[in-house]
This record gives sequence, C-alpha cells and structure tokens, in this order.
Amino acid sequence: MNKTTQEWIQLYVDEVGAKYAKKIEVRPKSESKLLKVLRPVLELFNKNFWGGFITTIGSTIWYPDGWLEKGTMKSRLETIAHETIHVRQAKKWTFPLFAFLYLFPQSLAVFSLLSFLAIGFGLNWLWCLLFLLCFVPFPAPFRYIFELEAYRVRLIFYKHAWTASPATTQLAKDGIIKNLSKSNYYFTWPFPKMIQKNLDKPNKLNKEQYTEIIAFLERNNLLANDQ
Repeated sequence: MNKTTQEWIQLYVDEVGAKYAKKIEVRPKSESKLLKVLRPVLELFNKNFWGGFITTIGSTIWYPDGWLEKGTMKSRLETIAHETIHVRQAKKWTFPLFAFLYLFPQSLAVFSLLSFLAIGFGLNWLWCLLFLLCFVPFPAPFRYIFELEAYRVRLIFYKHAWTASPATTQLAKDGIIKNLSKSNYYFTWPFPKMIQKNLDKPNKLNKEQYTEIIAFLERNNLLANDQ
C-alpha cells in the first residue's frame, strides 16, 4: 500500500488494461490539442467538462490537471477502471464504429455536409440539412449501453473496495442516474426509473470485465476486508 496513486493506476493499466490495448496512456487534458478545440462546444451543455470529467479517446485516458492529487487512491482507481471499460469497448467495436455509435444519433448530423452537393448536383441535396436536427438531445441508446457498462464499475468498488451500506450504494446509483439522464452526458437516457432498474440487476456484475476488477483488488490487497 506504499505506492502513489499514479503507481496504482499504472499497475492497473499494466495488469488489466493490457488485456484490452497494447498501451493505455493516462495523461492530463492540457496536453490534448483535440480536447482544447472541442472544449468550447462541449462546455455548452457540460460546464464541468474540462475540470470535472475524464475523457477517453481510443486508448488514451485524459484527466483534468491536478486530478491525481485530489480524492483518495481508490476513488481515482475506480475512475480509471471505468475508463478502461471504454478502451475495451473501443477495441471490441473498433474505434471509428465505437465513436459513431457512442455519439449516435447526434453523429448523424455529419451527413448534413452532403448538402454542399447541391452546388453541382441539384437542389434536392439540400434536404440533407435535415440531418442537423440530429443535434437535438434525442436519447442515445448506444451511449447509454456503453456508459451503463462502465458505470457498473462504481458498484463493484462500492461493494468490494468499500463495502458500502445499501443507503450509500443508492447514493452512488443516484449520481449515475443524474449523469446519464441530465445534461452531463447530453441527456443520454432521460428515463431515471429505467436506469435505476438496470442498475439494480446484480447478475450484470458477474461478467468478465467486472470479475477482472475484483481479482485485481484481491491480489493487491485492496478489498475492504484487507484494510
């Protein structure tokens, strides 16, 4: 237990993350040119995007500056485990398809660019401007599935790393429900009761991606009863 938070994160990436990608990098957001460009757009609906959220692109996990020094080691490890699930998803689907599905239906808005074909091929191509309607925060089924899978990591940590009470675990679920149903994730799934129902299915926590996390906690003496 004498490791720093950064060392624990690197150990997790090496032991668990390596199963999903050859090399997972964990870097501060200030080093990402792409995220700096996207920041003004993303902060229109999530004001805390830059300083309060981790963003994973491909196999790189970008965190806010100073994030490693805040919170407890286990809370930071939980977040990295969450983001590593996204790395796993990107590998399974390939990153281009994963990104398209994650952003769907908003990703369909890109087809509005076909309207430029009206310049040389007829005004009927202007109908493609209707794709701009996809920017409306419609429910995003794939993003919901992907994020729900990743957020179940929090339930694993609450049960095995902290042995939280039912009341405390429900508070964790409330936070997940708020994120997925409100603006933080662009109103991904605005149906709180359905999210609650999905989070209350214990059999969903028996999948390989979660048992790997429990195994990591166990072999590194990070289970609650090891403390």
